[in-house]
Amino acid sequence: MTEYEVLLKSVEPVRVAGIRRVISKYQAIGPVFAELCQHLQENFIKPVGPGIAIWYEPEFKEHDVDAEAAIPVHATTIASSDVTVHELPDVRLMACTFHRGSFDKLPAAYTAVGDWMRSNDYKVVGPIREVYVEMDEDGSPNNYLTEIQFPVVKL
Repeated sequence: MTEYEVLLKSVEPVRVAGIRRVISKYQAIGPVFAELCQHLQENFIKPVGPGIAIWYEPEFKEHDVDAEAAIPVHATTIASSDVTVHELPDVRLMACTFHRGSFDKLPAAYTAVGDWMRSNDYKVVGPIREVYVEMDEDGSPNNYLTEIQFPVVKL
């Protein structure tokens, strides 16, 4: 029995400021978020929601990952050539689960969602999102809460 509960839900559109680039590996998204936060701070733009990593690769890759670090904002523009403000579209069906703990344990949550999709005849139809719901201000990764969202359709 898995420790992850997978549920289906719809997701509303959200305006984000983001930096999209090809990164060496998934763990390299952290410095991209730091760069994004610096741009927001320099432009006096306040986040209005948790950070979101968007993985544009259709399948797992060892390196050269097409990714975006994004943060919800009210702003419509930002004075930076590296940052774009755009709307993440609504998604009618997201297969989601929550992971409590450090990022290095996230693969177990991904495996749980993948197993659930295979067992229930769903397939991924777009970029996967990681929503960083809670981050420990003291930096303890044991208290992180990450929601993993897979846009899906029934086969």
